[in-house]
Amino acid sequence: MYKKLTSVLLLVFCLTLAQTAAAAGYHTAILGVNDNLSEAQPELIEGNYYMPVRDLAAALHVQVAGTPDEIILTEESNTSITLKPTEGKLIKSDGAETAVKLLVQTGKTLVPVAPIAREFGYLVTYQAESKLLRLINASGVLTDEIFIQQYQDAVVKNEETNAQLDKELKAENDRKAEEARKEQLRKEQEQKEKEKRDQEQKDKTAGTNKPSSGKTTPKQPIYLSFDDGPTAHTDQLLDILDKYGAKATFFMLGNHIDSYSASVKRLVKEGHQPALHGMTHVKSKFYLSPAAALKEMDDDNDHLYKAVKMKSKLVRPPYGSKPYFLQSFRDKIFTHGYRLWDWNVDSEDWKYKSNSKAIYNRVMSQVHAQHKNGIAPVILFHDQADTLKVLPSVLSTLKREGYSFELITPELTPVNFWHDER
Repeated sequence: MYKKLTSVLLLVFCLTLAQTAAAAGYHTAILGVNDNLSEAQPELIEGNYYMPVRDLAAALHVQVAGTPDEIILTEESNTSITLKPTEGKLIKSDGAETAVKLLVQTGKTLVPVAPIAREFGYLVTYQAESKLLRLINASGVLTDEIFIQQYQDAVVKNEETNAQLDKELKAENDRKAEEARKEQLRKEQEQKEKEKRDQEQKDKTAGTNKPSSGKTTPKQPIYLSFDDGPTAHTDQLLDILDKYGAKATFFMLGNHIDSYSASVKRLVKEGHQPALHGMTHVKSKFYLSPAAALKEMDDDNDHLYKAVKMKSKLVRPPYGSKPYFLQSFRDKIFTHGYRLWDWNVDSEDWKYKSNSKAIYNRVMSQVHAQHKNGIAPVILFHDQADTLKVLPSVLSTLKREGYSFELITPELTPVNFWHDER
C-alpha cells in the first residue's frame, strides 16, 4: 500500500504533467480503481482529468442524487459531498466549501476526477508515460508498475488512440491556419470589389454607367436535421414542418424506430429523409471500436428497414464525429458505403431547452454567418418537446428570408468536422 506522502507527491506530479499535456491537445487516460481497470476513460480538459459524474460515481461505488443544479454523492459510510455546477462549488459534509470547476457537455455534467476521489478517501496516482490515472484505497494492493503490466493491452490501445488523435488534431490545426490565410485573402478581395462597386456607383450617379438589370442573388439551400428520434413528439414536429413547407433529415436511433414506427412511416411518406444515429447513444459502447460503431449503424439500418422497407447511407455518430470518430472509424464505415454528416449550425436546444429566445438567436446568427461565407447551413436540432416551442419562429423567419429547405442525400458532399468528403 502506498504511503500518504508518496501519493500526495504523485498527485502533484500528475497535475503538473496533465497541464503540460493539455498544451498538446486532447487526451484520454486509462482509469484504475484499486486493482481493477475501469471501462470509463477520463478526458484531459484544461489540465485536469474529467469524467461524467455518474460514471465516476459508479467507479467509486457512491450513490448519485439531487438535480442538475445540486448533485449529491453519498457512499455507504454516509460520507457525502454536494456539487453545485452553476456556482462552481464542492460542499463537504461539514459544510466546508471548495471551489471546483464543473463542466456541462452534450447534456452531461463533467467533474474533475482527483478532487472528488480524494473526498471519498482515495489516494490518486498518475503515470504519465502510460497515462494511467489510479484511485486507491485500502482495497488496492498492486503497485502501479504491476498494474500497468497486468493491463498492458489497454495501455497500448489508449496510446494508439491518443497518437492518432494528436496526428489528426495537428492536421486540423494546419487546415485552420490555411483557412485563416485564405480568409485574409478573401477579405482583401472583398475590399477591392467594394471599392470597385463604390466607383461604379459614382459613375452611375454621374450618368456614365448603364442601369443595373435588377436581378437579386438567390438565397442558398438550408438543411434541417433532427437527432435522437423518433419520439412521442415526432408527429407534432412533422405537423410544424408541414405547415411551413419544410423538409428535414432525421438521424434516428434503432430502438426508438421500433417504438415509434408509425411516425417513421409518416415522415418517409411526407418526403423527409431517414438517416442513422446508432443504437445505444452511449459513448463507451458506440466508440468501443470501429467494428462496434459499424455494428450499431448496421443494426440501426436493419430496424429502419423493418419499419419502412428502406435503408439509409447517411450516418451521424452520437455527440458528433469529433473527437472520437477517428480515421479508423471513418475508414470502417466508408468501406460499407456510409456517408458521414455533422452540422455547422448548432441550436444547442438540448442545453437551453425552454429558453426559446436563446435557441432562436443562436440559430439565426449562425445561419446568417454561414450564408455570408457562401456556405449552406446544416442545422442541428433534437426531436424533443422544447424544440417544438421555438421551431415555428425559426422556420417562419427562414422562409420569409427566402431560404429553401432541402434534404441531405447520399449524393451531396458531406459536411462533417473532419472535412472527410468520402
